[in-house]
Amino acid sequence: MEKKIAGLPENLKIEVEHFIDNLTKTQLNEMNAAPEIKAGFGGGKGLIIYMSDDFDAPLEDFKDYM
Repeated sequence: MEKKIAGLPENLKIEVEHFIDNLTKTQLNEMNAAPEIKAGFGGGKGLIIYMSDDFDAPLEDFKDYM
């Protein structure tokens, strides 16, 4: 492959260099990207660490409507 590249005209060598740089950047971006997390049934388990005892209690603001 190096012989093929060496035989190219200078302007094509520059294009090949840019192409390789682009491939390298793309690969690095994909490697550094956060893994995609798909939420499924039970996916939030353990996320809520505290909930008030009166969480389900009616709010004072809605007392007139009840």
